[in-house]
Amino acid sequence: MSAIEFEALRPFLTHLSDDRVEAARLALVESDTQTLQTISEKFNVSRQAVNKSVTSVWKVYEAYQASMAAQLAAVPDGWQQMFVPVELMPQVQALIDGQQAAPKKRKKAEQ
Repeated sequence: MSAIEFEALRPFLTHLSDDRVEAARLALVESDTQTLQTISEKFNVSRQAVNKSVTSVWKVYEAYQASMAAQLAAVPDGWQQMFVPVELMPQVQALIDGQQAAPKKRKKAEQ
C-alpha cells in the first residue's frame, strides 16, 4: 500500500487508537524496512496485535477500494471523470465557458 493510499484511509480509522494506526501504517507502507517483530517491539505489543491492526486497516482499505470502483462505474457512458488542482480550476472553467459560448456565437452569425 502506498503512503498516499494509507493517508486517504485515516479519516475512516477512528475506531483504532493512534498507536494501532501507526503500527498498521508501518507494516503496510514501510514493510520493506519494518517487520511485524520490530513494529511489535516498538509499540510493546505482540506480533499478533500488530497483525490484528493490519487486518482491521486492510478491511477498511478493501471497502474504500470497492467504494471508489463503484463511484467510477457510476460515470455515464461517453463521459469522463476529471480531477483538477484547485489553482487550475479558473482556467478550466474559462475553457468550458468558451466552448459553451462558441456554439451560441455561431448560431447568431448564421441568423
